Amino acid sequence: MESEEQAQTTIDGRIQLLKFSCHETSRILGKNALKPVERHLKAIENQLDEIHSLKLSMQRLKIENGVTIEQVAEWTKEVEEQIAEYEDTSGMEKWIRNFKEKERGKEKEKEEAAEEAKRQRQFQYEIKVEEARQQMKIDLEKKSNGQNPWQLQSRKSG
Repeated sequence: MESEEQAQTTIDGRIQLLKFSCHETSRILGKNALKPVERHLKAIENQLDEIHSLKLSMQRLKIENGVTIEQVAEWTKEVEEQIAEYEDTSGMEKWIRNFKEKERGKEKEKEEAAEEAKRQRQFQYEIKVEEARQQMKIDLEKKSNGQNPWQLQSRKSG
């Protein structure tokens, strides 16, 4: 069975690790890459969950060792005060949402550019088809010396 002293040492170590991790946040955000930020957020959330579990174990241990409820409550308050500033992960969550929105915007711009390029190619194709049609009409008129080819055909057959 773990002693209160050992449990306190474990909790203190986890709190120090949490503080270190949180101080690394700005460096990781500076990388401007989604995956490292998501991993970092998950690591901090896991550390907070672990500290919470250790806190509950320590409360149980203290109560089992005859520590008064008031003393346990005071100890709990001290631990919670140490981690309170690190529990708000909304800044990283907002950064992740914004990053994803920017990526969706970039993707939408690419899709719109591809659609515009496709429309331009279709338009250029239609222009070439119309130019070819007009050229064929001109060539046909030249061959018939300006007469309607249908009129030529009806004179020859009539």
